[in-house]
Amino acid sequence: MDAESEVPEGQQSHSVTRLIERLKRNDPDAARLIWQRFFDQLLPIAQARLRAFPDRSIDAEDVLVSVFDLFFRAAREDHFAQLNNGVTCGKCCCC
Repeated sequence: MDAESEVPEGQQSHSVTRLIERLKRNDPDAARLIWQRFFDQLLPIAQARLRAFPDRSIDAEDVLVSVFDLFFRAAREDHFAQLNNGVTCGKCCCC
C-alpha cells in the first residue's frame, strides 16, 4: 500500500504541491509520479534549447535526469516552500 492510498478518499491528490511535500518525507513514489508527469513535456523543451549549442554530444535526456535530480534535492531541502498549486513543476524546471 503506498502513502497516497492511506489518505482518506476524496483527499488524495497528486498536485505538485502535495508531491513536493511527499518528496520532503523521502517518498520515492512522489519522485516517480513527478518524473512520469513532466518528463515527456520537458523533453522537447530541452531538445529545443540544446539545438542552440554547437556541441551536439549533449543529450537532452541526460540533461533532464540532472534537472530532475536537482529539483528533487531542492524540494527535499524545502527550497520550494512558497509554491502554490498553480505553479507547475515544468515552470520550475524551465526557468
